[in-house]
Amino acid sequence: MRTSQIFKTNIPKSLLNGFLSQICSVKDNYYIFTYISYKKAKFKNIITGFIDKVSECYYNSKKFYVEREMNYKNLMTVIRQICKNNSIDIHSETSYESSSYTMTYFIDYIALQT
Repeated sequence: MRTSQIFKTNIPKSLLNGFLSQICSVKDNYYIFTYISYKKAKFKNIITGFIDKVSECYYNSKKFYVEREMNYKNLMTVIRQICKNNSIDIHSETSYESSSYTMTYFIDYIALQT
């Protein structure tokens, strides 16, 4: 673990893995996180529990990341921060569908298993 200006303690990979395994599909060793994944998490009502566990690891001055309303963009910010802190590969692709742009995030499945 490297020192972080956001997290006071390391967030276990298993916490992120448990959250993503409930809502994401796996393809080519990557979790695929889309807006549909966010809607699944919202429907299953698991975002609040995940954020409550994660918020304990944030410095008080950085808790605004987890205390604001968790829309798709804000949830992805938290997930990207956790991935960066744990050295988990994450990349995104932008696609154009039905007159709008959508972001698809690919999170390394193998790195979360170790």
